[in-house]
Amino acid sequence: VLLTAPDNTILAANASACEVLRLTESEICRQGQGTFTLQGDRRWQRALAERSRTGHVRAVLPMRRGNGDRFSADVSSMMFAATDGSPRAFVMFRDVTIEDELRNELAQATEELQRLALEDDLTGLPVGLHDVPALPLDLVVGVHARRRVQPLDGQSGGLHRHLGPFHARC
Repeated sequence: VLLTAPDNTILAANASACEVLRLTESEICRQGQGTFTLQGDRRWQRALAERSRTGHVRAVLPMRRGNGDRFSADVSSMMFAATDGSPRAFVMFRDVTIEDELRNELAQATEELQRLALEDDLTGLPVGLHDVPALPLDLVVGVHARRRVQPLDGQSGGLHRHLGPFHARC
C-alpha cells in the first residue's frame, strides 16, 4: 500500500510495497511514482483519468521494480481527503505476473485440447463419423487405443471401400 499526493509524491509505503518493488520505503518516497508506474503507458493514463473522474480505479497495469524488472500488478486506488482537507490517494497493488502466465498457459492448453478434440493427431483428419461423407450407417467405425480403425460389425471389406486411403494410413 502506498499513500500518495496528487503531484505523484509518495508519502508512505508499507512493508509489502517495499518487498514487491524491492526498494526501501525511503527509496520509494524519494523516487516517486514515476519510477515504477510507467507514467507514459496508456493503461496508466486511462486508470489515472478514471480515478480523477470517479475517485477510484481498479486495473491490471504494468509496473517496474527498483531493479528495472517489469511485472503485472492488480492496482486499486481510491482518493480521499486528509484531516487537513488536502487530497490524498491510497494505492494498493499486488504482483499478478504468475496469474497472467498461468492464464496464458491455460488458454494455450485449452486451444490445444480443442484442436485435439476436432482433429486426429496422427492423420490430421477431422474426428468423428459426421465428418466422413456418405458413410453408410451400418458401417459404424470404432477407434482402437492404438488409433487403428476397426469396424464394430466385424467386417472390414466395406470400410476399405468407403474410407480408401484413410484406412490404409491407420
